[in-house]
Amino acid sequence: MKNQWPLFLLFVMAPILVGSQTLKMGVGKSAAYAVVIGISNYQNEAIPDLRFAHRDAEAFIAYLKSKAGGSLSDDQMMVLINENATTAQIAAAMDWLIETVQEGDEAVIYFSGHGDVETKTSMQHGFLLTHDSPPTTYIAGAYPLFYLQSVITTLSTERKAKVFMVMDACHSGTLAGSSIGGAEATSTVLSKQFANEIKIMSCQPNEFSLEGEQWGGGRGVFSYHLIEGLTGLADQDGDFQIKLLEVERYLEDKVAAEVAPNTQIPMTVGNKSKVIALVDEDALTLLKAQKEKETPLMAMVDSRGIEDDVLAQLDVPTAQFYKDFKNALREGPLMTEDIQVVGQKPQPLSADQLYLLLLEKPELKPLYGSMKRNLAVALQEQAQRAINDYLSIREEQVSTNSFNNQEEIGNNERFARYLARAAELLGEKHFMYKDLKSKELYFAAKADLLTSNQEYANRDTFLHAALSKLEAGLEYQSRAPHILLEMGKVYSDLGDFLKAIDYCEQASQISPMWPVPYNILAGDFFNRGDYEKAIEFAKKALALQPKYENAFSILISAYFMTERYDFIVRLCIKMMERNPGYLAAYLELGLAYSTLEQYEEAECYLLEAQKIAPEKALVYATLGEVYYDQKKYDIAEETLQKAIALDPNDSYPYSVLAQLYREQNRTDLAIKTFLAALEFYPDDYLSLGQLGLVYLQKKEYQKAWDLFQKAQVFAPEDPLTQFNFFCFCYERDEQKAAFQWLEKAFQQGLSDYLDYNEIISHGCFQRVKETKRFVRLVKKYGRE
Repeated sequence: MKNQWPLFLLFVMAPILVGSQTLKMGVGKSAAYAVVIGISNYQNEAIPDLRFAHRDAEAFIAYLKSKAGGSLSDDQMMVLINENATTAQIAAAMDWLIETVQEGDEAVIYFSGHGDVETKTSMQHGFLLTHDSPPTTYIAGAYPLFYLQSVITTLSTERKAKVFMVMDACHSGTLAGSSIGGAEATSTVLSKQFANEIKIMSCQPNEFSLEGEQWGGGRGVFSYHLIEGLTGLADQDGDFQIKLLEVERYLEDKVAAEVAPNTQIPMTVGNKSKVIALVDEDALTLLKAQKEKETPLMAMVDSRGIEDDVLAQLDVPTAQFYKDFKNALREGPLMTEDIQVVGQKPQPLSADQLYLLLLEKPELKPLYGSMKRNLAVALQEQAQRAINDYLSIREEQVSTNSFNNQEEIGNNERFARYLARAAELLGEKHFMYKDLKSKELYFAAKADLLTSNQEYANRDTFLHAALSKLEAGLEYQSRAPHILLEMGKVYSDLGDFLKAIDYCEQASQISPMWPVPYNILAGDFFNRGDYEKAIEFAKKALALQPKYENAFSILISAYFMTERYDFIVRLCIKMMERNPGYLAAYLELGLAYSTLEQYEEAECYLLEAQKIAPEKALVYATLGEVYYDQKKYDIAEETLQKAIALDPNDSYPYSVLAQLYREQNRTDLAIKTFLAALEFYPDDYLSLGQLGLVYLQKKEYQKAWDLFQKAQVFAPEDPLTQFNFFCFCYERDEQKAAFQWLEKAFQQGLSDYLDYNEIISHGCFQRVKETKRFVRLVKKYGRE
């Protein structure tokens, strides 16, 4: 199908019909009949199997059956795929075509498989290799091209039919004709075999035709774009007629761009003004809609046959280097930086190192383009997979992410490095260059963002560095939703919620079926205290991905803040009915009942959660918090320690356990445990505030003040951060300042976090709760 010599689309026409024929089957009163042959699997092991020959044939069948291709029915076609495409079956199919086609009808012959010339004679007869052809002595079992010429001549002259022929025949370097230049000779035979034809060829005589999975999931680049061009994408002047010149220009543009850095330039022979297809408007509209949803894609390619030809001429060391290169593409290492030194053991060369070494071998020159392209593809595959996973949000990825660590930073830095090298290999003129640079900057920015979570002293520096990279990434791809969303997250971290919301909304408009932007918007609105908006966007995220735990948690939290406990119960029960094993629903329902002080029900659901996930640290942490709420300190401590043992890197159980120690006045343990929580989640303003209160209790005022200020940096508008300052000033008997901080806390919604009884029972209020100023504040902010 695709290989060292050109693919042919041969339109063979009787002279009297030249002016009127098109590839629009069944036009007028004439009928259309087709023989379609596609062979990927060969019976004899000495003939190498092909990958996508049968799929190209199947795609051509689908085109003929479509309205755009003439709406041919099954009884108008003889289809021979793989083992059915024997020499005898092909001969019988050609006889059927001669017997069936009448004057004025249209005959279509399509072949996709191997072709070869075995002996170098003056006639240079070529052969189509059928499923059961022998690997040598083709005359004894292959299908000669002069037979095919006889069929076409009979159809076009005796039947006066319009004959269209698609020849997609490859030659492998291990076939019989290799030693005498069989590939080039076959090309010559095919080009001279027929007269009065229009030809559309996949490439120039000295080029190679490529195939790969990026085209239709596994097709040849030429045949893939040929069918799309004939369907209507080649119609440059919009007159719903496809002329040969339009097909030529369309294929040159598409094929040459997508195979780079290989070279493959399709060519045509014939009257350029001839109309060869008519356009079905509905099919074209559907095709255009599909193309709009596609994103630039690049995959590894095969140049069938040429690799075998080249390798057969290599010395043993060079052949081994090439084998090592292909192995490194599959299994790594891809770049020198990936090589891990282990003792004195010799380390393997990276794919990039091997590529540079192989470029010094002139005998490999025919493979330079494929080597460069396949290395560039391997370098971008892991990064693209990471983006695809982020955009798809599969079920196994919808759980709330744990705190990002150094390994994730390293992965993002590696992806950025890979993409930079891929872009360098392909060059600025390549159609994927801008996409690669955009993604390179995206991953570099992600590394900065992850680092900002660990380098708190320079957090803003890393955030602004990430923002700069993301903006540069948008210069390359202005509609990249993952970049727009990251910009929204950066602005959220910088406290600019208006810009954060704007960028998140842009991402959701570009990708309306992607739940992540709605989840981020829900979180931003929640942090601003706009719980109705948070509920709206969290619902949108859950509608797109019902198991999106982060969105589910935001929705539940918004319901908590608005005291809609009946909503929480209904939502959790609904989620459990949909999926009895949905752990998040059991956990949130347990917390809801605990908030309502219905502890028996809370424990019931959390113990059910324990049965679902007996080794899940979060289950024990949540259950421990419920025991803590009931002041069952012993079992709470035991359960929280179990959670920590299961996942020592989760800050949640540390934080609850530290609060337990603080209430028990076990201040040294409280400090130690709060510090452990902050080690994993340094910007947890609640733990910072609680730790500050412990130091305040110990009268270590400077430490307390520093922690309260740090908490305020991370949550400047949170009422609990203002309440911490109130406690600090109250403890130091600074009444005026204390009331100023308390009023700020009320202004920012303190009563949403603590009910009146909790407020007045707090130790800090014992001396002020009867004062006029305190009573006035409580009344002013809606509490009797």
